[in-house]
Amino acid sequence: MHHRTDMYMLEEACKKVSCWVKQGYQVRPISVNQSRVFFYDDEYLVEAFENKVLHGPLTEPKTDGN
Repeated sequence: MHHRTDMYMLEEACKKVSCWVKQGYQVRPISVNQSRVFFYDDEYLVEAFENKVLHGPLTEPKTDGN
């Protein structure tokens, strides 16, 4: 149960930050609480990385300063 809830919250956070970046907002670092059990799960990083890939970069686009 925790696994699905934690991954859902991580995915929703990634979606929201990605949306803000695409809209041109300046984003700040955020945190998403996760169960300690995840850090012992071999698939955790794979799923977390897939969220990043699905929702694009979670940082502001680089500009040339002009």
